[in-house]
Amino acid sequence: MANEGRGTLTRVYGRLFPERQIYVRTDGEVRFVTFSGRVQFTLASVGLLLGFWFAFSTFQYAFQNEIISAKNERIRAGQEAYLVLEGEMRDTQLRFIAAARDLDAKHSQLIALVSHKENLEQRLHEISDRLAAVSDDHREASKEAAALRNQLQGERSVLSGQIGTLQGELRSTLEQQSDLEKDLAATRDRVVSLSAERDTLIKSNADLVGNLTTVNIRLVDIRGEQQRFIERIAARTSDDISLLEDTIAMTGLEPDTLFKKSGVLNSAMGGPVIDPSAADDGALTGVASLDGGAAFDSSVAGLEDSLQRWEALQGVLRVLPIAAPADNFYISSDYGRRRDPITKQMAFHAGVDLAGPARQPVFATAPGTVAKAGRNGPYGNMVEIDHGFGLRTRYGHLDKISVKKGEEVGFRTQIGRMGSTGRSTGTHLHYEIRFEGEAYDPARFLKAGKYVFKN
Repeated sequence: MANEGRGTLTRVYGRLFPERQIYVRTDGEVRFVTFSGRVQFTLASVGLLLGFWFAFSTFQYAFQNEIISAKNERIRAGQEAYLVLEGEMRDTQLRFIAAARDLDAKHSQLIALVSHKENLEQRLHEISDRLAAVSDDHREASKEAAALRNQLQGERSVLSGQIGTLQGELRSTLEQQSDLEKDLAATRDRVVSLSAERDTLIKSNADLVGNLTTVNIRLVDIRGEQQRFIERIAARTSDDISLLEDTIAMTGLEPDTLFKKSGVLNSAMGGPVIDPSAADDGALTGVASLDGGAAFDSSVAGLEDSLQRWEALQGVLRVLPIAAPADNFYISSDYGRRRDPITKQMAFHAGVDLAGPARQPVFATAPGTVAKAGRNGPYGNMVEIDHGFGLRTRYGHLDKISVKKGEEVGFRTQIGRMGSTGRSTGTHLHYEIRFEGEAYDPARFLKAGKYVFKN
């Protein structure tokens, strides 16, 4: 019987106080407040207690009339005393007015004295200004005389210095003439010695030409092997570049646009223009030119360009947010036009909603710097990461934020937990990817990530 009675009370309690929600919309943001059965029961109890209190107060008021009458008598007595005080105050005001008149008369006398003093001070300033003008004229004349004396003294010093310089140059010229005579004699002796060395070098040059011909043939063979090796490396690099460009293109971004944003392919070059046919390398006489030199140089230059582009693409791929921001999720709302879950009107969705278990870790999809971390309107608790190249990712409706603004984060660094803060109807992660402020479909980046990690 007790259990049946308790069950009946529970059913009555559930019917009287079911869970209710109140929706409030302010500046385009929708919030709701949930009133549970316990809260409603508490509010009803408070209302009932207020009703009892009002009835008790009314009952008490009926028995307060006698007390109020006694208080009224005391109030009348106080009013009579107030009238007496008012008369005394009126007398005091009359005495104050008389004193104020006396003070005004003395103030007028003081103003007259101050005016006379100002006239005397003005005349004193005029006399001081005339004296200062006379003193300035005197000082100006003294300065001009001193300047003329200084100028004359400076010109004398310059002339003395020029005379000393000319005397020193004359002595130096005589010494140089003596040294030149000594150098001329030494040069004559050196010419005789070089003539003997020249004869010896002419004899050894014939032997060197024969040896260099053999070396030249070997260099041609080595150049051919290097050419084939470079062609194989260039082919592999080209395949890798195509693979990386296709991966980036899957996201909807153009690699060249990213390169222009970062300037990674800007080359710092310069120097004079020289004819390539000019023999400016000091080649030895008798050495044959290597066949295919221009083609080899062109292949090397092409390979360097390919490797530079491959490295640039690798740099882009390292910061490209192509990983998933959570481990367990499903896409509950796609990117683009959709029916808003709260207003039920058609609207544009700038990201994807990834629904999953509450409070599961949310990770950074690429390394970067935290640009924003905190409450952000309809996003609720939001983290925004700058990955460079104009790329940014946003993570909204977080239950908790684990990073701070300005913090450097790596790939798969935990930045928070999945929640339902802000303009949200349930636990999920709102994930956005923006390039130069424009929103892109995150699903394309996730698809590219699956392709990369699979290979």
